[in-house]
Amino acid sequence: MFLKIQRLKGYILTGSSKKYNGIIGYLVDGASKCPKQIAYSIDGVDITYCDFHDYVGKLVKGLQLNGAKKGDHLVMMLDNSLEFVALMFAASDMGLVLIPVPPSISPSALLKVVEITNTSWIIGLSRILNKHNGLFQKLNNKKKVKVVSVGQRCDFALSWDDFLEHGLSAFIGKNQIDKDSAFIVTMTSGSTGSPKPIILSQSVKELRAKSAIEAYKLVEGEVVLACTPLYHSLAMRLAILPIMLKGTGYIMRRFNPHEWQNIVEKYSITFSMMVSTQLDAIANNITSNEAMCNINSLHCLVSSSALLRSSVKEKLVDKLECVIHECYGTSELGVVTSMPLIKDSCQIASVGKAVNGVEIAILDQMGIVTKNENIRGQIVCKSKMICSGYFEVSKLNFDAIITFDADGQHDSKNIPLFISKLEEGFDLILGVRPKTQRISEWLFKRYMKRRFDWSDPLCGFKGYSMKLYRDRGWFDSYKSIGTELAIYGIVNNYKHVEITISTSPRIDKPRFSSIVTSNLLIIKSMFKSFRVD
Repeated sequence: MFLKIQRLKGYILTGSSKKYNGIIGYLVDGASKCPKQIAYSIDGVDITYCDFHDYVGKLVKGLQLNGAKKGDHLVMMLDNSLEFVALMFAASDMGLVLIPVPPSISPSALLKVVEITNTSWIIGLSRILNKHNGLFQKLNNKKKVKVVSVGQRCDFALSWDDFLEHGLSAFIGKNQIDKDSAFIVTMTSGSTGSPKPIILSQSVKELRAKSAIEAYKLVEGEVVLACTPLYHSLAMRLAILPIMLKGTGYIMRRFNPHEWQNIVEKYSITFSMMVSTQLDAIANNITSNEAMCNINSLHCLVSSSALLRSSVKEKLVDKLECVIHECYGTSELGVVTSMPLIKDSCQIASVGKAVNGVEIAILDQMGIVTKNENIRGQIVCKSKMICSGYFEVSKLNFDAIITFDADGQHDSKNIPLFISKLEEGFDLILGVRPKTQRISEWLFKRYMKRRFDWSDPLCGFKGYSMKLYRDRGWFDSYKSIGTELAIYGIVNNYKHVEITISTSPRIDKPRFSSIVTSNLLIIKSMFKSFRVD
């Protein structure tokens, strides 16, 4: 588990490296099983699964022919469109990293995004590109950023149409990619501070979509309406959902409550997820029972972002026949809680219970988990759908990094000890537990004590200065062990200190899985450490 400390301003996460086909697999499966079914509809234009599969295949081939390769960072300055959705699936197949930004982003803000993310490609609306053509020419010439225009041709950019008109199509869905590698880099809302770029993997996007399927009882063939900007994580999930369910996705370019009602009625929409301000507008649009009498196809509507006002809840529950849920979440965690709205609950200031895959606990004033319902405390949660971390954490003006295990054995009241040592000027703070739990761990400890005078290498409770992190340039390649940056700091004589910490009984499974697997993994990492110089 990684904790964000207000005084230290940050955290970083690592993940595993299992191979995975990505969300492109759902499109390939859909094109095989229901080729003539409508996959997406935008502005009254429909495209079938078969045609969309071909469209994505041509896009992939066009990107490849123009030099795009796995790991390239691609900025998207697009509105809600087929091009946006197609790029998501193309990136899934190719292993590209997408960075969606609002089409209205200022030139200075865009330049900052490009510099921070080491962008290789910019794909944007021609009307936006032409407005700031000097900047894009500069990026193309000096930074070797390839620019692609969607719409009219631009003299300084490649044409999207040329990507599709070469007559070739890639054989998509067969590339093996790392399911935990970066897929989307998106900005947080900034509700608790400055917006920060977070990394979302394909596996996390899939888990978040599956969580919605389970929480809202979605079934195969759902007709899903996306009416929020696609550069937001919420709408991207809604764009993926219909393909996962072999259903149909309808995408609104811009939200309007009257148009929303017409689309729901005309296309028999069954599910939609939207922000609270949009539901507020829909509630204001309701003037009588008859106003919404023809949207009976809608069986579930979900409100996210800010808390709905009680008056809005009451009106929606009274006028709409579908189930209405209110959920709570963050960009980093996805949806954390959800609750169906009923007439008797509209006045209750609650956002429900934890969804599947999320665990919630309350910490008292001492930072200890409590089950006392009458105690006010800090809400903490653990989620399988957590992001992979903040992008380029070294550039986000954080002061330090503190890590600890997610199984509950590390007591949060130890954190001030780590903070105080970091403030004293230490670069590396190493936790020491009272006892060893595995044979391999005992061997690793003996070896590390003899070689580095390090008492407990596998204690997850560690603190790092940002100087140490920036000097190394990266965190850990062993991923599930968490020793490499610490070894680097010790070997290179960074100022470090050991702190004896208290532990508690585990409240979750050990992070190393089974006894056999854990021992093998620890031994493997120990041998890797032999090569550290």
